[in-house]
Amino acid sequence: IKVLRKDRVEDKLIRIDQFLSLGQYPMALAYIRSETKKSNNTEIQYSLAKTLSGMNQYKEAIYILENITLPSKLLPKAKIELAINQAAEGNFKSAQKTLKELAKSFPQTPGLLYWQNCPAEKHIKQGQKFFDQGFYQIAIRCFEAALIINPYDKIALKYRNLCTKVLFH
Repeated sequence: IKVLRKDRVEDKLIRIDQFLSLGQYPMALAYIRSETKKSNNTEIQYSLAKTLSGMNQYKEAIYILENITLPSKLLPKAKIELAINQAAEGNFKSAQKTLKELAKSFPQTPGLLYWQNCPAEKHIKQGQKFFDQGFYQIAIRCFEAALIINPYDKIALKYRNLCTKVLFH
């Protein structure tokens, strides 16, 4: 990992991204927690939420994302991250509400169309393909996207539960 200056927030964010890109979530988490003790930087808190999400600690990630004040350039990404975590936690209606609010405030947000405007059936078909190939983490996100659109879709619920069993049991 590249040696960076310790005092610049940008360098701290690069270091966090390096840990995350290597899948070193525990190291990223330890680094972020030590940095948040030193300063209350909102971008580092956002990275903390993303790291917790990557470690399947969705409730903690949701709490952080709901309680930090971000600059407007980060707000759309944080709202999508919040919706992803809400869906992962099974709060599909909350995720739907978060995305609707985002669409009103920032309609041009990259990625918003995937989460909100694609038909549930398309997400389910994508998820089934990933499921059949053994990519359960990706498949579960597809089924959660379908459930944001229709929280009662029986096929999406069935496959999401199957993915959860494979991944967490």
